[in-house]
Amino acid sequence: MRNILHGCIFRLFLSIAALYLFSGVSIINSSAFGLSLTSANQSNRYASVDDAAKVKAQENYGKLPFCFIQNKGQVNGSIKFYEKQKGYSIFFTKRGIYVSFASNHRLREEKQETEGRSHLLKTTGSGEAHDKNPSVSTKSPFAFTKSPFFNKPTHTLFSNKSPQSPFSKTFTHFSPFSKRGPRGITQGNIPQNSQEEAQTNNPCLKIETIKLIPLGANKHLEIIPEGLQETKVNYLIGTNPEDWKTNIPTYQAIVYKDMYQDIDMRFYGNNRQLEYDIIIKPGANPSRIKFAYRGIENLRINKEGDLEIYLKNGKMAQKKPYIYQEINGKRVEVKGGFAISGLAFGVQNTRHTIRDTKHETQNTGHFVYGFRVASYDKRYPLTIDPALVYSTYLGGNNSDEGYKIAVDSLGNAYITGETRSDTFPAISALYKNKIGDARFSDVFVTKLNASGTRIVYSTYLGGNSDDIGNGIAVDSSGNVSVTGFTNSTNFPTVMALYKNKEGESDAFITKINASGDNLVYSTYLGGSSSDWGRGIAVDTFGNAYITGWTYSNNFPTVSTIMGSKTAGYQDAFITKINPSGSELMYSLYLGGNNYDTGNGIAVDTFGNAYVTGYTNSTNFPIVSAIHKSYAGGYHDAFITKINPSGNKLVYSTYLGGSGDDIGYEVAVDVSGNAYITGLTWSNNFPTTLPLYKNIAGNNDVFITKLNTAGSVIYSTYLGGSMYESGHGIAADISGNAYITGVTRSDDFPVTSALYERGAGNNDAFIVKLNAAGNKLLYSLYLGGDNEDAGYGVAVDTEGNAYVAGRTESDNFPVISAVYGNKTGDHDAFITKIALMKGKIYGYVADSENSPVGYASIVLKGTKAMSRFILSDENGSFQFRDLDADMYTISAMKKGYEEARKKVGIEEDKVKVIMLRMKKKQRS
Repeated sequence: MRNILHGCIFRLFLSIAALYLFSGVSIINSSAFGLSLTSANQSNRYASVDDAAKVKAQENYGKLPFCFIQNKGQVNGSIKFYEKQKGYSIFFTKRGIYVSFASNHRLREEKQETEGRSHLLKTTGSGEAHDKNPSVSTKSPFAFTKSPFFNKPTHTLFSNKSPQSPFSKTFTHFSPFSKRGPRGITQGNIPQNSQEEAQTNNPCLKIETIKLIPLGANKHLEIIPEGLQETKVNYLIGTNPEDWKTNIPTYQAIVYKDMYQDIDMRFYGNNRQLEYDIIIKPGANPSRIKFAYRGIENLRINKEGDLEIYLKNGKMAQKKPYIYQEINGKRVEVKGGFAISGLAFGVQNTRHTIRDTKHETQNTGHFVYGFRVASYDKRYPLTIDPALVYSTYLGGNNSDEGYKIAVDSLGNAYITGETRSDTFPAISALYKNKIGDARFSDVFVTKLNASGTRIVYSTYLGGNSDDIGNGIAVDSSGNVSVTGFTNSTNFPTVMALYKNKEGESDAFITKINASGDNLVYSTYLGGSSSDWGRGIAVDTFGNAYITGWTYSNNFPTVSTIMGSKTAGYQDAFITKINPSGSELMYSLYLGGNNYDTGNGIAVDTFGNAYVTGYTNSTNFPIVSAIHKSYAGGYHDAFITKINPSGNKLVYSTYLGGSGDDIGYEVAVDVSGNAYITGLTWSNNFPTTLPLYKNIAGNNDVFITKLNTAGSVIYSTYLGGSMYESGHGIAADISGNAYITGVTRSDDFPVTSALYERGAGNNDAFIVKLNAAGNKLLYSLYLGGDNEDAGYGVAVDTEGNAYVAGRTESDNFPVISAVYGNKTGDHDAFITKIALMKGKIYGYVADSENSPVGYASIVLKGTKAMSRFILSDENGSFQFRDLDADMYTISAMKKGYEEARKKVGIEEDKVKVIMLRMKKKQRS
């Protein structure tokens, strides 16, 4: 049996019309590309020309066969196929489908719409266009005005059809402009003169580009051509024939093979309009198909069931889908329609956070839509993109980097790092001015309020040489402790255990009170050689725990279990200092016969300390180890747990394979489970129940979770085909892990379309991994068109993630920003990320699958008051902002029996349900 779901003819852009799952192959068909932006103030325009030859050429151009042009190097590599029609161009990439078209920037949202009025000009073969008013003469932006993808008029289309065919004519197209492609298009990709030309020749016309993103699509999908055509395309660019591209094939159709598991999407032409089918194979799950618009202003479903797409200068509409099945040769209509899943990105941003074209609207996001089909009655989860709560630059007129971040119980964020800027924001500052010149860096400490809209305080901290803040922690009273290293002889000291710098560089520990206006204590920490503080944590009593590395034979030690410095060149150290800074509770070396470095430290509720770093010592201290021997490579990571008194190792183990492995950060949850991240070059890094069991690139992130005894709960790779490094990790009360770091991979595993891979070498990333380590709850790039890196991450009690790092990008994504622009060579950044609360989308139908409109829907949970709404005329309803809970949903209406269903909601999930109501029997 073959089931066909027929879609809709709609304006401008692609849309999945509807879905239906049956026992056979299902096909969803949708069309087409009739381009029309409507406005009550926009009159029809028609071309009228005197030159018959131009008219003939234009007519022939309009009769060009519909074809998909394969990319053979004439455009950037991310474009696999493209198709051009009069008025728009379509570009097919593995990550999405782009449409570039002309719009009228004088159009506004209209209270009344005039049907059939188009702002597009009909053009002649020369690109000339004329209004009915003979005094108006313009050029079409699709004839000789450059679009984001096409530039000079040097691309010619040839056909090998007979001379009598209109397609044997030579037609002028345009050569591709940028090799950076749809993913990396920025303002600089569109020449200024092209915009000036468009505005000069027709100031009403602009180029717009929007994109359709298949959310959660298979990253290994293939785009396969079908139906080789006679038409060939030649690109004759420049004077060197070696640069020319000739005999490029064109095809009748292309297929996105396995866009989702067992689901294909086939594009083809019909009467010079683009149509597509979605083929759902037996057993496939159509609920996975979700699409997001990017580059639009809004998305809504009107009372007719049409999907209205609002652009900056107009709107489009996709008609309500007509859905049917062909069963035994008969067409059976199926009730259904569009369903908007939500907005994946807030609309308050004022910067170019979506980096495709200069003409793309600045305050847009990803508007996600799916489908409801009456006959599809099973429940299924829907992944929701995370949203940025705030994201801001932080810096001055020189180089600034944010290294670590902490968060208090109220959601205030605390950031430290280094700055070379003498204009770094100093607000309510202990030290308002930078001490040294631009050659030297100072520590900065900044407190940001919970909404990210105001700096509570921000201060320099340093002396007459280099000073860097590497770690930060906040206690339950809001006091902030910072560690790092200093080369300064006049670093500020208060109530100091060690008032003078002893070696070339010393570690330091500084505690700032909750108001940010006083130092509780500040001290050097080191011996006669070089010492660096790398990480800091505080326990529930306010004791501070510091780790780092030391070359000093006389580093201060107290109650040490390791004795004096080992025979190695460099040892890790672990120091515990009391809340007033007046006493070292313990301080010890940790290492073996070679180089050992402590990079990250955490402390649990009992005062056990957890340290990670790297070692190439073959006799590193081992206790209850999961890996007792050095595995090879230049380094192995290690993880060591020390009891509260500092006189016993609870466990200590190597962690690595035959390549280089480095532990950068450790976190601990309320149950005493430890989480370690870093980087590995080893293809045999020890994995347990891995989400990704094989290394994907040159080196990958690793994430390892150990229980309280040091046994492995899970251990996994994470990365793409290039370079990754995990620099920060945090854990929430549910045991979920949050990881940030750096990636160079275009195929880093992401779950979110919120941000795509930037154009720079490095992007930051943020990942949330579930407690079992077998699912990415979210994963996304975070960056712009230059170098970006995430170094620190923290998580609050609500599960919001806070990321700190550095960016060289002028278009780093910002929202609700204290500082919306980069001011130096590179700036620090702070980003807060939250998952939306749970939602329930529902549909009420009778036993014959007909919608039950205006039914009373009651939602009852165990944690909150009941809610009441009515289903709409199509039987749809929705509840938003739901906490994690078990809910009972009831539907009631006169003449029907009550329908009831229980639904469990997770805080970051959407559930889609159907309530089926039976009509009461007449007595």
